Amino acid sequence: MEARRKQVAAQANNRDTTSTSTFRNDYARRAFPQTRLVVDPPDGRVPNVLPGARTMPRGTNGQGPLNSWLDFPLYERCITRGIGGSVLRVIYGNGNQIVQAPGVVAFSYEMLPDTRIFHLDGRPHVNQKIGMYLGDSTARWDGEELVVETTNLTDQTAFGVNGLGTQHSKAMKITERFRRVADDIIQYQATWDDPLTYLTPFTVSFPLTPLDGGVLLPYECHSGNKAIEMSLAAERDEDRNMAAAAAKGITRERRAINQPGGVQGAGAGRAAAAGPAGAAAGRGGRGTAADTGAEAEK
Repeated sequence: MEARRKQVAAQANNRDTTSTSTFRNDYARRAFPQTRLVVDPPDGRVPNVLPGARTMPRGTNGQGPLNSWLDFPLYERCITRGIGGSVLRVIYGNGNQIVQAPGVVAFSYEMLPDTRIFHLDGRPHVNQKIGMYLGDSTARWDGEELVVETTNLTDQTAFGVNGLGTQHSKAMKITERFRRVADDIIQYQATWDDPLTYLTPFTVSFPLTPLDGGVLLPYECHSGNKAIEMSLAAERDEDRNMAAAAAKGITRERRAINQPGGVQGAGAGRAAAAGPAGAAAGRGGRGTAADTGAEAEK
């Protein structure tokens, strides 16, 4: 554990002195004695998916072709990253904010700024015919733990980072637990139970720790932006280029969506396209590890 602490501290010091941005590339400041995110099953692995399970489309991070907006993930369309995708750590925008008022708790995410409302008044879930990207959440106190049960989900979101990966079914039920284990640490736990998608339920757990600066930064992404339109235009341009080549007797492979050297190594795309050995936690200079850089009030 001491070796891990030193490793995290050295990485944080390097980022503090060499980072070119205080927004991109969040990084850890402290280590925790946790070696995996999945705490159940005991082997630390997400259970196998059942036959027929669907995967979130990859959009411009995939291989194409892109024929409509439905070939893009909800994240790339600036709609939502879902519950799992919004709390799992990525390279930036990992802030969460928890605000408590009488009878209600609000949980906000930084990237694609969704806010979920947890009612504590014992109300039942809404009609099961009503489905929402972030579902319907009810909450209760179990001693010092806030327990949140979410149902009424659609089948359009997924568990993985940024809401990518295997899409769950409408039968998914998510049970989250928030427990303050220190003045500046909330242990977050979520059990995902979808008998139509996964062989068994599974549980993830990791610490939420305060943000440097203590505020969520604005994330100016909106569902009406030009990225989808431009990406689809580039794909149709490639269709015409392929047809023109074929008319000349030229056979060539379709150009990939991604070309080497793009953002995050994902590729530059076509010309017309839009452009742990111990979990670590904390945010330095807004500036990786198993934490979500979260701040909470209770």
